[in-house]
Amino acid sequence: MAVQNPHDKFFRESFSRIEIARNYLEEYLPTEVLALLDLNTLHLQDGSFVDETMREHQTDLLYQVQLAHGDVAFIYFLFEHKSYPDPLVILQLLRYMVRFWEQQLKDGLPLAPIIPLVVYHGERPWNISTDFHSLLNAPAVLRTYLPSFHYHLSDFSHLSDETIKGEIWLRVSLSVLRAILNPHLHRE
Repeated sequence: MAVQNPHDKFFRESFSRIEIARNYLEEYLPTEVLALLDLNTLHLQDGSFVDETMREHQTDLLYQVQLAHGDVAFIYFLFEHKSYPDPLVILQLLRYMVRFWEQQLKDGLPLAPIIPLVVYHGERPWNISTDFHSLLNAPAVLRTYLPSFHYHLSDFSHLSDETIKGEIWLRVSLSVLRAILNPHLHRE
């Protein structure tokens, strides 16, 4: 897939490396989720679930990992990065998730859980809810009939390079993503 945007390309190149993705998950996933996973089985999946028309503007990465207790079930992580707060990111993630599940059904596989991850490195803090219900103006009684999920957000907008956690390659990758938007680093 040809990615036109330089920070999308950098994100894809960095987070396609198993050691960077594994280190990100170790450092930024909630401990109760991390405890369920065998990160030694982390594997990058081929393909993308981004619309053909959106490929020059967006990138996604999909990983699979076995559960720690040995079940044959898999957890799929959908990485999506953003450089600006996007109130519709949760709808975009739902679209990716449904496409993936449709592909699993087409391949005769059972549906696997998906944990959507958003890596944000914009100039101002992310102030958008991670709950799908927040996107809809619906009375509480109707929420039973609506999709219900959250995405895991890592907001690096307010962190200094010194407070970014992880091994050197993860810290460098996240620091570079943040620096891309720094106007003092751009040459005229």
